[in-house]
Amino acid sequence: MCRKAVELWIILIVCLILQSPALSVEFSGGTGEFNDPYLIYTAEQMNAIGAEPNNWDKHFKLVADIDLKDFGGSSLNLIGSSSLPFKGVFDGNGHTISNLSYVITGEEEPVEDAVIRAFGLFRYIDDPNAMIKELSLANPDIRPASICKKWVWNVGALAGTLKSGSFSNCSIEGGQVRGERTIGGLAGLNYGFISDCYTNCTVGPGEQRSLEDIHPSFDKCESFGGLVGVNSGEISNCRATGEVSGDKSIGGLAGETYGDISNSQSSSNVSGDAVIGGLVGENIRTSRLSNCCATGDVSGRNIVGGLVGNTSKECHIDACYATGSVSGEENAGGLVGWHLGDISSCYATGIVLADTNCAGGLVGLNGGTIRMSCAHGFVSSNDRIGGLVGFNWKEDMFLNYDPVVTDSYARGGVHGEDFVGGLIGLNQGGTVLRCYSTGKVKGITEGSWTGGLVSANSKGGLVESCYWDTETSGVTTSDGGQGKTTAEMQEMLMYLSAGWDFAEADFDGTDDAWRMCCGRPIYPKLTWEQMLVGDFVEPAGVDLADIAFLAEHWLEAMDLPCKAPDLTLDGLIDVDDLELMMQYWGRGAREVIFETALDETPDFTAEGQWQFGIPAGLGSAEHGNPDPDCGCTGENVYGVNLQGDYTTAADGPHCLTAGPFDCRLYCDIKLQFARWLNTDEADYVRAVIELSADGTGWAPVWEYEDTEAGLTDDTWQVVEYSLGAMADRRESLYIRWGYEIRDDEAWPMSGWNIDDIKLSGVR
Repeated sequence: MCRKAVELWIILIVCLILQSPALSVEFSGGTGEFNDPYLIYTAEQMNAIGAEPNNWDKHFKLVADIDLKDFGGSSLNLIGSSSLPFKGVFDGNGHTISNLSYVITGEEEPVEDAVIRAFGLFRYIDDPNAMIKELSLANPDIRPASICKKWVWNVGALAGTLKSGSFSNCSIEGGQVRGERTIGGLAGLNYGFISDCYTNCTVGPGEQRSLEDIHPSFDKCESFGGLVGVNSGEISNCRATGEVSGDKSIGGLAGETYGDISNSQSSSNVSGDAVIGGLVGENIRTSRLSNCCATGDVSGRNIVGGLVGNTSKECHIDACYATGSVSGEENAGGLVGWHLGDISSCYATGIVLADTNCAGGLVGLNGGTIRMSCAHGFVSSNDRIGGLVGFNWKEDMFLNYDPVVTDSYARGGVHGEDFVGGLIGLNQGGTVLRCYSTGKVKGITEGSWTGGLVSANSKGGLVESCYWDTETSGVTTSDGGQGKTTAEMQEMLMYLSAGWDFAEADFDGTDDAWRMCCGRPIYPKLTWEQMLVGDFVEPAGVDLADIAFLAEHWLEAMDLPCKAPDLTLDGLIDVDDLELMMQYWGRGAREVIFETALDETPDFTAEGQWQFGIPAGLGSAEHGNPDPDCGCTGENVYGVNLQGDYTTAADGPHCLTAGPFDCRLYCDIKLQFARWLNTDEADYVRAVIELSADGTGWAPVWEYEDTEAGLTDDTWQVVEYSLGAMADRRESLYIRWGYEIRDDEAWPMSGWNIDDIKLSGVR
């Protein structure tokens, strides 16, 4: 009898044995208590949770992957309700629930108004100790039916509403989530804590249908996010990659946030009508975004930002960046479309296009504070266009805006009809201190209002200690600031005499906002920037081969931070220009972050049967192939039991962990190594490569998933994996290779052998 048939008989027998007063007949073990959760093996058992509200305060553990394909339409019993929420713990145990499908009819419960709320695998969760963890959903499909006449709010694949409690290490891969308001890939409405979660699904409006009358202020498809629709809790270490669309308050990660979001990112392409952001559509009240980024393209009509569409007065954005292109009709910014809060230590590099007015490389319309930030992207519009800010607007009659821009700069070109400025298009009553710009400034028609730094300064606006480069901008006039030659712009003394604070100088203050590399010409940089950022005026006749040549020699010189290599390229350009060249022609050269041929023992952590040394060429007598008898290069490898097979008693996971690696300077990070692996089917043995930003929460890079046949290498295989956005710019990156014996019936095989490990990235 095959092992799978034996396993099915065992499960059946266990289910029969466990039918006692102490155990629920629906499940395959456990009492539902914290230390003895109900065990879920089958789709029928999963469906049984939602059928019995008395179990919604119990604890559950998934012990097998589950496919819900037989519970389509509206037949699946969803878990929890607003009147009787889920209060227990659901431990996914690293397993996946596939093909979760629920079509919302509008008749799930009696409601008097035109709205029906809270749909997901868990409809409503509300308890401080409630938790969903280590769970993946593959290809979920949750949306209103064509016959549904209700407006559908608060929809997420995992939960409609997380009123209190937490999600950790959960993921959504593929599928779609749809509705009319507060729609998210993971959760519709979040008041709890979400950490180390990932979504890659489509989030958007439900299909057009005949809906009941509702107040006009609610008749938009509003508050859509790749992770959550509305966040009133906390989100950390999360990312979203699927496409997000809607009408208003649309974000790659969250449609609206009233709470804090940290160390999170979105590569989603986001589109909508108004208040659209690459990470967050609308940043409200005292919310804070810190160490976050967005890399997708963003488009809309009004208030469109590469990171955030709109920020209110009490909001803070710290150490964040956006790189995607931004397009709209008005109020478009590389980082924020309409800004009233506080921005500090941020940057944007994407192209910004606005059809009518208010476009800025960092912020379209600014009524708040911008400190120690910069923009490098090209900006174009008809009216009020700036390399950093399009419209710096002080409105003190009704709205009490008080815009302040300090210690910031813009390097991108600016192009438009009227009020075109290298730094700020129109400064109407705002304060601008210690800033500069270098980008080319061009008015579309003769007589266009243009300025090297500011095109127009009105209503008592203040511009002090600011400069622009008259040579690179092509403009010699400005309504504020001083025009200087390129050589003058690259002399620290000029800035010191104007009160700028440099890290290299001990006598000019303690803020240390700026730095300049000694011994070579370069514009000032902010202290949080890497000095690799160069100063580029696009030359003619430079091709990709030339850039690669420069990159190779430039990176060799980086060990000497205050000296530049003496290289020129036919007199066209020197190496100070390298980084900005990459913005025109692609990313920089790939660098090795870490490399070992395992000639000596590296500082890795080994668990279980992982060993370092010379493999004996033994193991896999009956199944698969033996270990190699030497490394791919040299003699040594890291492997599981170098004298033969792994033990087959259910145990693990056991991991070989490398790191932490400092990847703050790098993106597009890749892991390459030589592999000789023999492992059983995925149901019996788990073989995996995982990443972590802190050494505790792990996300898979690769996992052997074939449940019909084992993996049997008989020669060294050089493999390479792109580590994705989770690895980009991480201060601490951990990588581990793991194996776990899932079943005592596993075949003994020779297991992992690895050699020649290399981690590389693009600066």
